[in-house]
Amino acid sequence: RASPRRVGRLGVAAQCRGGAQPGGGDGCSSDDAGAVPAPASADGARRGAAPWRPAAPLPLALVMRLLGAQRAVRERVSRETEKALRKFWKNPRAALLIPVVAAAVGWVTNWLAVKMIFYPLGFWGVPIKQFVCGSLYGCAVLEPLGLVGWQGIVPAKAAQMSFDMVSMVTTKLLDVQEVFAKLDAAEVARLLRPEVPLLAEEVVRRLQGVPDVAVDAARGALPGLPGYLIDALRSAQDAYVVGFTNALQAAIKTTLDLKELVVTAMCADKSVLVHLFQRCGEVELKFLVDSGIWFGFLLGVIQMVVWLFYDNPWTLTIGGAIVGLATNWLALKCIFEPVEPVQVGPFTLQGMFLQRQHEVSIAFSDFLAENVLTSRNMWATMIFGQNQAELRRVLGDHTEKFLVSGAAATGVGDAAEAAAAGVAGGAAALT
Repeated sequence: RASPRRVGRLGVAAQCRGGAQPGGGDGCSSDDAGAVPAPASADGARRGAAPWRPAAPLPLALVMRLLGAQRAVRERVSRETEKALRKFWKNPRAALLIPVVAAAVGWVTNWLAVKMIFYPLGFWGVPIKQFVCGSLYGCAVLEPLGLVGWQGIVPAKAAQMSFDMVSMVTTKLLDVQEVFAKLDAAEVARLLRPEVPLLAEEVVRRLQGVPDVAVDAARGALPGLPGYLIDALRSAQDAYVVGFTNALQAAIKTTLDLKELVVTAMCADKSVLVHLFQRCGEVELKFLVDSGIWFGFLLGVIQMVVWLFYDNPWTLTIGGAIVGLATNWLALKCIFEPVEPVQVGPFTLQGMFLQRQHEVSIAFSDFLAENVLTSRNMWATMIFGQNQAELRRVLGDHTEKFLVSGAAATGVGDAAEAAAAGVAGGAAALT
């Protein structure tokens, strides 16, 4: 490479050859112009016009590059911001309308989503095809979306939802046999006392060989019996009911299928399950709808900023889809999470639904007791359900034992035992 001195002389000579006169005022002499420089490499000749500078250390070069990049970024941000502001002030009404529309979209989508969860109760549309996912206790589990039409998610899946609900209750919250063991058999006998004579009369009428005339005569003769006999009959009646209640409590797991009861009751009237969800989640469902306004507005502000900086037509379209999805997602997160209370500074964060778990539990149990787990539904399930044969067995065994023990106590003998077996069969047939 050429030495710095020679490079400098080459630069001066080149300047003089570029148009300066020898000996002129520019400081170029004729000797300088005519001097022959020392040989130099081709690269040295090409770079000869630039003064030589020492190379900067590598870290310093990186810092200089970063500073240059930052300066370029700041300049571009400044240009884009200025461009966005000009776009905003050119049509401020259109820009400010974006968050308002996003809030409206958020509210409408959330409201529509809540309505589609529960309604319509039956399939609405062209009844070409609605897909069946399965069946529980003879109740179909359906897909809400048909080929042309819609059915509310809860009504369509009432069988599956009620089955999952009662499975969770019976496995994690209560034991059916333990609950029925709390029944006071004497109180049950007192409540059923007016109905037992009618039941006994029906049993006797169904027995073979007993004419209706004899039954009518016995019924007419009862009021004329001495008081001590009527008291004895009532005592025997109460003892029978108490014994049957105890036998039923011992065999409740095989005679009453609580899952069948709940599933069939809620599928028979799907509005029951809908009202259960609406009653227990009334506060959260209202929040889910109303939150669409606030979450939609905040996301709409972000959408407006993106629109100001980018002219692509997809910003509003894709942004609207994101607003609809994000508002629902945020609302559901606020309702169900966090599960356990989390302390964040002076604030305690927990899902809205979980904060009301005691209130929800009371509403849930009251609704089930009033509309589903009624005495009529329980007896209907035991008598007509899948375990009806087991109920007949329990009732027949208890009736036979009761009559045999009574016959033995009074010394009637084998004839009474035969009659007891007949009455037990009649009682089982009556169920």
